[in-house]
Amino acid sequence: SNLILIEENMQSEETYHIEQLKKLEHILEEKIGANTTRDGMYGGVATWQREQNRFEIHKSGTSSEGNQKHIEMQCLDKIDELVAKEVLNYENLFYLYLNKAPCADYNGNRKNCLDKVIKWAKNNPTKKLILGFRKPYAIGSFTERGS
Repeated sequence: SNLILIEENMQSEETYHIEQLKKLEHILEEKIGANTTRDGMYGGVATWQREQNRFEIHKSGTSSEGNQKHIEMQCLDKIDELVAKEVLNYENLFYLYLNKAPCADYNGNRKNCLDKVIKWAKNNPTKKLILGFRKPYAIGSFTERGS
């Protein structure tokens, strides 16, 4: 599978990717996280520029109430757009960091971004997506409406 899920507390041989996700987390925390509410969800997608030894962030932001696409879906749309325009190579490694896990809905009456992320990965087998998040998503304890 091309979708690599890494939870922060997980023991993993993917140490390099965990370290990269932590770097991206700190960048996004300073750039966006400092300005969001405690319950707010934010994230971003980036590629690692080895020559410059830095991340290039292609999309970042927050998820807001209402019908707006959640940030993880906005990030995946941006990857598709940049690959289509040949700004990015489909063989790039894409790091997607979220401060909370993508929302999951088991009742069918709310958004299910986790399912959409998995479908995106299955539909794009040549694109390598590394997804990391800090907090699990708990149905019922999340206070943002429209999630």
